[in-house]
Amino acid sequence: MSETNVAHAIDLLKHQPSADVIQKCLHMFGEDRPLNLESAAAVVKYVIPIFPSLPRIVRKDLLELFESEFNLVTHTINLIDMLRSKPEAKIYKEFLLEALEEKPSALNNYIGQSRNALEIQIIKSAFFGSKILNCLGKDVDILSFVQMLRSQIEYIFDNVENLSPKLYADFLTSFLSLHESFCLDLLFGGVVLAGPKRFQKWLQMFHGGSVLCRTRLFRSLAKYLDTITTSKSAPSIYTLLKAMGKIDIPYNYLMDLKSPLLKSIMIRIMEESEQLSLYRYLMGFFGKRDFPDDASTCILLAIIFDYLPSHERLRVSSDSSFLDAVTTRLSSQDSVIRERTMWLAKQVTDGGLEFESDFKITIPEFEVPETDVIDYGLLERSRSNQATTSLPLESANEMKIADLTLSESHEDADGYNIVFLKDLVREFEREEKNGSNRIHLLQTTVRLVRQKKDFALEVNTYSSQLLTIICLLNNSLDEPQFQEWKVNALVSILVTTPEKVVQLVKILFEQELSLQQRITILSVMSLSARELRGIDDNFILKPQTDFPTERLSWDQSKRESITGGGTQQKVLSNNQTVWRSKKLDKASDNNTRLENRFQRVAPKFFYPLAHGWLNGIDMGAYDVMFKKHYLSTMQIILSAAHPHHEIHSMFTLMGSVLESAHKDGFPFDEMDLSKLSELAKKLESV
Repeated sequence: MSETNVAHAIDLLKHQPSADVIQKCLHMFGEDRPLNLESAAAVVKYVIPIFPSLPRIVRKDLLELFESEFNLVTHTINLIDMLRSKPEAKIYKEFLLEALEEKPSALNNYIGQSRNALEIQIIKSAFFGSKILNCLGKDVDILSFVQMLRSQIEYIFDNVENLSPKLYADFLTSFLSLHESFCLDLLFGGVVLAGPKRFQKWLQMFHGGSVLCRTRLFRSLAKYLDTITTSKSAPSIYTLLKAMGKIDIPYNYLMDLKSPLLKSIMIRIMEESEQLSLYRYLMGFFGKRDFPDDASTCILLAIIFDYLPSHERLRVSSDSSFLDAVTTRLSSQDSVIRERTMWLAKQVTDGGLEFESDFKITIPEFEVPETDVIDYGLLERSRSNQATTSLPLESANEMKIADLTLSESHEDADGYNIVFLKDLVREFEREEKNGSNRIHLLQTTVRLVRQKKDFALEVNTYSSQLLTIICLLNNSLDEPQFQEWKVNALVSILVTTPEKVVQLVKILFEQELSLQQRITILSVMSLSARELRGIDDNFILKPQTDFPTERLSWDQSKRESITGGGTQQKVLSNNQTVWRSKKLDKASDNNTRLENRFQRVAPKFFYPLAHGWLNGIDMGAYDVMFKKHYLSTMQIILSAAHPHHEIHSMFTLMGSVLESAHKDGFPFDEMDLSKLSELAKKLESV
């Protein structure tokens, strides 16, 4: 097609032509591929804004042109960035998402037309580097976006024969990093494990990827399998993993798995030399005192010993590292650790060690399947489970916990009564193995920690361990009100031992957490700051109990004497005049006045967050969402800190944070800025 005709078509589009003329212009552009920059700019500027008003057949032609020309994508993104908050931007955003949803072949077409590695990198940045997602902003939720990407990936799995494994392995890794909890189900449950042909395509990509990609892809696959492993699906999972060939399974992945059955399958796949190598790795943790993953370590050792031949088990029984660890563990004050130790010692000696106990480590039963058949139907997550993972994230200000209630009974279903925090920690460790009953333990945490607010030594001893355990919990079983109880449990710990905010901040910045886990920690910090300041949030439960007086009948008489003399008060008749000092009323008023306990610890809440921001935070696709919550938390903490002798220093540092955010182009919330402005006025009057 001549340049004259293209120029004429561009000129026609500038003068608001009819739908028929627009269709002819699109046909002209379709014959002149690839589109030059001027043609692409004309389509984006003059045709896309009227897309909703065009006849169906013209819309179809535009979408077909769009799915073949990546220039149209880049021009649309650039125009959205230019328009920003103007109403016209929304039209472009809606068109961009609709076009990519309607045309699942777009990504494959763009890759096929790319001429060099740089162009492929630009395409990857647009789709998987969150460039498109960031330009869509608040007008699209993350689930809609990753579902669109899933359709693009599914098209590649079904229609591309001669693919570049390394390239697509890199794309899959980037896709999973967008939002792991959503993308695991969409990729593995919806695409990779939907049938044998797709699984073979996955194997091609997996083995052709870089070492880093293979490691990350296997970790994601293991996480997905961890949620679907049952006695029925176990044979298929074993066959699937065997079909992947020899894999160097990172040992720390095995530690992180929740399903003992999946751990058993993965260890069964290993050769004997690999099992012994894993044993030596675990010995580094087995001999440690108070290792938080002791339950996971011991179940892995039990599985290894179960699979090792008897002569290797006997060799382990005389291994110096094993014997030293056993000696160390038997001196532990925790009876469960001692029981685990003796059970494993009996196992490696084939029962030769005599030790009577009812304690037992349950090893999952698994038999190697006789056939190599994979039942892909058993490897898909149910729709109900998949839907629950798409629940939106909750921030502190949006939580509604009015429906939460604590049972008046302190006993669980088995009649077990948790009285001490050490027992609570132990129960959390036990539940970590089978993943059940965590709601009950979180409720118990709320009640028990608040009951023991005056037992400083006990609470301080176990609060760090509880903070770490609860922060790392995730709602993998989709338990109702899990997030609300988790927040309540963490707040109860932090308001009882405010100094432990140092530990909480350390978890926030140093642990490998999901976005929701990080936002939960920020919510806990802001809610705790408000409660310590004396502000009552009705979505935080504060059970009032007399502990331990409520349980000790002989303390009842003491309580009556403290509250006013008991029987003497009952003897007074209505005809007697009782003289009462007004000072008692004043004393009562003083007692009910809310105490400001936050003043003492405000710097420990505020400064680490401020310095964390200034040191740099990058949450990728969720950067804006996370930082909005981060700044909101800092504002709440700063407000709760007033009055404070360091408030001016804190406010100056907050100004530095806001200045840094402004330089980075962060979109400020007008409401938050108005709150900071009000606080600034308050400071000027001090």
